[in-house]
Amino acid sequence: MANALASRLVLTVALVLCAAPPALAQFDALLPGIPDSANVLVIANARAILASPLANQQNWRESHERLFAYGQTSIPPNTDLMIVASELDLEFVEPRWTVAMLQVTESPDLEAIANNQQGRREMVAGKPAISLPDDSYLVRFDTNVFGSMAPADRQAVARWIRDTKTGEAPNLSSYLTEAYRYVARQGTDAVLAINLRDAVSVADVRRRLEESDSDYLQTAGLDKAQLARELASIQGVMLGVNFDTQQTGTIIVDFGQDISTLAPLAKPMLLKVLEDYGALIDEFKDWDVKVDNELHRVSLRGRLGTTGRRRILSLIT
Repeated sequence: MANALASRLVLTVALVLCAAPPALAQFDALLPGIPDSANVLVIANARAILASPLANQQNWRESHERLFAYGQTSIPPNTDLMIVASELDLEFVEPRWTVAMLQVTESPDLEAIANNQQGRREMVAGKPAISLPDDSYLVRFDTNVFGSMAPADRQAVARWIRDTKTGEAPNLSSYLTEAYRYVARQGTDAVLAINLRDAVSVADVRRRLEESDSDYLQTAGLDKAQLARELASIQGVMLGVNFDTQQTGTIIVDFGQDISTLAPLAKPMLLKVLEDYGALIDEFKDWDVKVDNELHRVSLRGRLGTTGRRRILSLIT
């Protein structure tokens, strides 16, 4: 059931990916609701979505209102800003929990939502809440600030509510904090970030390199031991999307040390990883790769076509 909520939240994120670039301060009211243990963060501004040409072309207003009316999403159609966070089990690629913090233009009627979604109204840790059939809770934190958490473990939800202190930012990992700042600094419409620090060991990476039959790893004189050390120092991955007239995207992979050995292999290796996870978009093959050894960063940047825009949802999933 938690996966069902996560899928619905991801669908809603897809609906806001063409919003105007947000100012960082706009999200300050939402940040306190993000638990410290999050290792995945999605930040998006929905305010301008219904005015965008793509939204009008694809009838996103009607689609979202229909999903909400049929109880297939608990995210109100008048959502302005959204941060979705999760603690992902990186071994099994399953969320231990998922939280969405929302800022809305008009406060929805909780009684109407409960009736519409066949949920149960109650008070949890002093806050009005709805227990929903999709194994989640929807909580009113303030007049225009709502939160959603799954799975619907009432004790965990109560602890989350008590830990959400207005005006106090969470103690997020340095990587997710950087992703949060990236939204404003780069003027990116939406950002997905995954903290991968300490996620893999050098020994495990070395074993996988030895077992791989990929052509790009058969280069004569390739120091696989050094390559394994570089890869194991991975800090995280970010996906930034702009749906302006250029419709561009950027994938950034950050490492914790010199990546000289990785540099010539960066693009084919990244494409192979995306392919293995079913997240490869055809346009990626034509994107430009840049290796910044000073920042220990590999970036892939280019245009997104119609197919690429649709596949972004798969990439986030």
